[in-house]
Amino acid sequence: MLKVRFAVVLLVASALVAAGCGNDDAPADSIGDAPIVNDVAGESEEDPTAVQSENADSSDDSALSEDSDESAEEKTAQDSPPQRIVSLSPSATEILFAIGAGPQVVAVDSYSYYPPEAPVTDLSGWDPNVEAVTAYEPDLVVISTDSNDLLAGLSAVGVPVLVSPAPSDIEGGYGSIAELGEATGHLDGARVLIEDLRSEIETALANAPEVSVRVYHELGESYFSASSASFIGAVYAAMGATNIADGADPDGIGFPQLTEEYIIESDPELIVITDQVAYTREDVLARPGWGEVTAIENNNVVVVNADIASRWGPRLPQFIAAVVDALSMVDG
Repeated sequence: MLKVRFAVVLLVASALVAAGCGNDDAPADSIGDAPIVNDVAGESEEDPTAVQSENADSSDDSALSEDSDESAEEKTAQDSPPQRIVSLSPSATEILFAIGAGPQVVAVDSYSYYPPEAPVTDLSGWDPNVEAVTAYEPDLVVISTDSNDLLAGLSAVGVPVLVSPAPSDIEGGYGSIAELGEATGHLDGARVLIEDLRSEIETALANAPEVSVRVYHELGESYFSASSASFIGAVYAAMGATNIADGADPDGIGFPQLTEEYIIESDPELIVITDQVAYTREDVLARPGWGEVTAIENNNVVVVNADIASRWGPRLPQFIAAVVDALSMVDG
């Protein structure tokens, strides 16, 4: 049986069990690799409170290094890469195809509908079933959170599992790409993707206006938001924006739930919502009691693509570019 960084996987599993992490505290309705809270999406695919692995936070330089003391297990993974990969993470799916591992992917979860050639199934990353996953005879399963004790169930039947949680910042995202490249035998593809993303992101950030704008990124009508402890919030931080959610996230969970009163008092100058919430930009502008909020007064409410905004991966520069445009509008 192919061993794909199995020691790392077991270490992550131990951390998850020790922390007692689960999905009970996750927003009721969310999709992607960050919560998108709404009444339309239905099934939830990610847990914003999940423990993040140390590997996801490592830089791509260390993750892609060719050390002489490389373990035998890592060499095995590179020499005999998996040929039947099941991805239960929309972000991981996009990365796998971007680094050249697409032909090895035999099944993905129901929300991994990008890129178009991804083999979408009715598998769930939020409520996974061991038997349903093993029916595809995988030699590697990629997950973002260990829901339903999937890791233990798959390990019990000898199926390697790679836990690839959403990164907490941009650098951590490069580490996630490197890890997937190593696990699938596509280190070169991972290097190229990382280099391209660095270049595109640096260019996008260079175009950002040099102005401190108070930003509120709204994930849904229950007022969950993305603080600077999330990769979404890290984008705003990189642009010098002031994230109003930070004050409500002392523990750094990344996705705190705000109150209407808190938001109004924080007086955001820019409000960002996604195109998958169950309301419109006009609805936000017309909210009772919000008339004196600067963003409402100045008509600075923007809509971004939910998938691009909620998933770390190859399309992140598009989200950054959208935020740059929004900040430029505020600046103007």
